[in-house]
Amino acid sequence: MRMLAVPAWRRACSPSRSALQTQELSEVRMSFRQFPAIGADGEPYVIIEFRDEQQPRANPQSAPRYELPDGRHLQRQGQRFVTDGGELRLSAL
Repeated sequence: MRMLAVPAWRRACSPSRSALQTQELSEVRMSFRQFPAIGADGEPYVIIEFRDEQQPRANPQSAPRYELPDGRHLQRQGQRFVTDGGELRLSAL
């Protein structure tokens, strides 16, 4: 059986087995839901809630993350949501 040499560029571009195993272990499963909200100006919005499925719900680190469809992050304050800069305030319906 003849062994072929693997070019150095190919070895550099190919992840090692341990790198693949690490990548598999760090995979995160997220669930999401969408719900309606309204801005102070009366405009309708959609809020997306992301939740890590692998963390128990009782774990405080598993708090959901909230975003707008354009990617802006939201901070939840009860039934109200505020963008990080405070320029947009929404009320969940």
